[in-house]
Amino acid sequence: MAEHFREYGPAPIDGESIALVFASDGGGHLLAIGDSGQVWKSTTASWSDDFEVAASSLQEFLEQLGRQIANQP
Repeated sequence: MAEHFREYGPAPIDGESIALVFASDGGGHLLAIGDSGQVWKSTTASWSDDFEVAASSLQEFLEQLGRQIANQP
């Protein structure tokens, strides 16, 4: 992803001057953190499509992830 960032720049998220893609959900949707601190998830499996807010902060995102892991059968 670092190479992609160097070549194409940050993810194009309205209202975020810099949004760094840091992970994928395993199904192709990308996760990015913006300079606002919000965590965003792409609505499609594309770097350049729309992103929606997944969590208001990285801490909230990690807490959500922890709950999902704890609830796995």
